[in-house]
Amino acid sequence: MPEFWGKGYGSEIAHCMVSLSKHIMVIHTLIAIINPENVASHKLLIYQEFAWDYVSNFHGLLAAYFKLKI
Repeated sequence: MPEFWGKGYGSEIAHCMVSLSKHIMVIHTLIAIINPENVASHKLLIYQEFAWDYVSNFHGLLAAYFKLKI
């Protein structure tokens, strides 16, 4: 939703999810799925140390999958 772009909400949520996951011992991997053309989301995930995994079809849309081992 464009009205929320560029306000830091995605960065804050990603940071909280990674931080919380490191404290929950049963979570070993986080997966993020984004539109491969969304450069901002790609940069956000790289900044949070996610690694690109693969591109595939997700419910009829092209999707890029990223992974972070906790």
